[in-house]
Amino acid sequence: MDALVRSVTLPPAIVARFRSLSLERLERIEAEWTAVLAGDHERAAEVHNDLHTLKGDARVVGFSDIHLLAHKLEELLVAAEHRQFRMPEEFDLVMTMAIRLMVMLLRTRDGVSLGGIDVDGFVQQIDELVADSQVRSVESTDQPPVSRRAPLTIEPLDRVAPATQQGLAAAATDVYLEHLRASGAARARLLSSWRALSRQISDLYAAPIAPRVARHQHATLKLARDLGKETAVEVIAGDVRVRADAADALETALLHLLNNAIDHGIEAPSERIRLDKPPVGRIRVQVRMIDGGGEVEVDDDGRGVDLDAVRAQAVERGFLTREAAESATERELTDLVLQPGFSTRTRVSDISGRGVGLDAVRSALARVGGRLLLSTHPGHGTTVTARVPQASRRLRVICFPACGTDLTFAVPATFDVTPLDEDTPSALDPLALLEIDPGSRRGCRLALEIQRDQFLVRLRVGGLPFRRTAERLCPTPDHHPVEVVLLGDDEAILLRPEALLAAAKRA
Repeated sequence: MDALVRSVTLPPAIVARFRSLSLERLERIEAEWTAVLAGDHERAAEVHNDLHTLKGDARVVGFSDIHLLAHKLEELLVAAEHRQFRMPEEFDLVMTMAIRLMVMLLRTRDGVSLGGIDVDGFVQQIDELVADSQVRSVESTDQPPVSRRAPLTIEPLDRVAPATQQGLAAAATDVYLEHLRASGAARARLLSSWRALSRQISDLYAAPIAPRVARHQHATLKLARDLGKETAVEVIAGDVRVRADAADALETALLHLLNNAIDHGIEAPSERIRLDKPPVGRIRVQVRMIDGGGEVEVDDDGRGVDLDAVRAQAVERGFLTREAAESATERELTDLVLQPGFSTRTRVSDISGRGVGLDAVRSALARVGGRLLLSTHPGHGTTVTARVPQASRRLRVICFPACGTDLTFAVPATFDVTPLDEDTPSALDPLALLEIDPGSRRGCRLALEIQRDQFLVRLRVGGLPFRRTAERLCPTPDHHPVEVVLLGDDEAILLRPEALLAAAKRA
């Protein structure tokens, strides 16, 4: 088996991240494949997308066995689709074994043997199964869906899952509450600990894009050399931060867009000279902030999208009638390029050509609220832009002072808050519920009625309510009684009244 040799030694953190993301992706492929076997055949497009992305990622970091297995599973999936998913049990067995083999490969550290597992022999088994399926007619195979399997349990190596993030935020919030209960040096020490924790946890939610772009620059140059092309890659990246899941989607997009620019766009040196172009192609990657989010733009000076070929394929594959294709605008034609399964390539390579690349990009971005834009100048190049929402953790709240202290409380603005007459003996003091002693409660006779749907509570407060927009520092889960938020430069405690009362009853 030909090995994909790394042109550079990648930092361990990048390799660890690839392992982690790929393990999560394999878990998703397992679930998607199980859904396909259960009859939800539309999920096959998701299997295609995830396999294609896994294959591309593996090529970038030099995991040749993972790259080859993912490529072969793509072929297996195509064969299953040709059989309308009426397939013998061997298909599911091979898919499952391949997934588990890739999990083992990802969990095995460099230099550690897998104990004689024959990857080449397993690949041959996939090839034989695919070849055998091509000579059997669909009618001769009437297999029911095979029995369900237990899903893979895959532990990530370096990512912090959302539930873990929330657990860390809850622990940090407890430190903040302890600081309010303490005094003297202990109070100052706990406040310092809280602020250090909150900064670290906040970093989990907003990820910089620039480092993710830089790590693919060398791999793109290597891919160009592998294909006999000369390319200069320019990266212009500012300090743009987005949600961690949006950053993952952008990185997936970037991998596909760079591969497409090299494989589809940039011409060979001899062709560029014949076209009066410089022999060295140009790819420019720009990362910038836009209104409400961040974007990565990949611009190349290659051949552009062949709009006549798009028209022909659109008619041949039934996307458009001949009349509609002839009158289609450039935007309508470039939008077709982003549709599932659409490709003008007649040759399938291990890099592209199955018509799932840009569809995978679009799907990955859509899952995080992003979008993909494509413009082209045939003969001169293509510009593809991936946009995602900016990291934003703002929340509209209703605030009110606590009794006897300069602390501010808040509740989400989804509650109705009404000031009551001063004589409300049934009102509860949030400070008491949180076991915080303000030292004095003199003059705290004002109460607020806080209501949402069927829930109602009266709280003792130190002043009239006012509305603000808060920034969530360490978002805690909805069942946690409190969360620390930022009002301008000042910290405040966001109360979740239902959870707060439930916790007080359990205490």
